[in-house]
Amino acid sequence: MGREDRYEAVTRLTLLLFAVGAVLALLINNVYMVPILGLLVIGALIAALAAVVVGKVLKWDPWLSAAVGVTCLLGYPFTYGIAMEAVNGNTFGKNFSEEEVQRLTNYVLPKMVIGGVVSVSIVSVIIAAYIGPMIFG
Repeated sequence: MGREDRYEAVTRLTLLLFAVGAVLALLINNVYMVPILGLLVIGALIAALAAVVVGKVLKWDPWLSAAVGVTCLLGYPFTYGIAMEAVNGNTFGKNFSEEEVQRLTNYVLPKMVIGGVVSVSIVSVIIAAYIGPMIFG
């Protein structure tokens, strides 16, 4: 099984586990879990679509824009890992020189990591500003 096949298998497994989680939430009558899962999916779609629109203004590739937009769901360590896996998965077993792989890494990695750090930082401040007065009132 090649690296590309493993990536596809992990992606399918993730979607399967998501679906199993939603079905289990319904089976155990946890009515609060279904809206949470739905909001996560809707939030990811809206983040990706908004990022594609902003990416058009910045003249970025729509796929790269969507990837950077969805980093708001993950945060730092995961964005680094995903960016490295994307580069390695797309270059492994193909005739890319080490310089081309490094150039691709230098192009994708900063965008993904900075997008994740900035979006998580901004959302943390917004949540703290909203919840802080409720707690310390």
